[in-house]
Amino acid sequence: CSSLLAASYPSRILEGYLEAHSIYKKAFQEYTKMMLRRRSLDSKQTTKMNSTSASKASKMKP
Repeated sequence: CSSLLAASYPSRILEGYLEAHSIYKKAFQEYTKMMLRRRSLDSKQTTKMNSTSASKASKMKP
């Protein structure tokens, strides 16, 4: 009985691990997609911000 339990135990762990890994992989893909989208948005915003901050800086200079 104990040997049977020991035999079934690692496979169950492996199944759980694979399931968790697939979930993690999916989540990671979603995260990378989100980050790439955010980065593209940020780069657009930073170009706007840089132009405005540059004009502000030129005004600020005495």
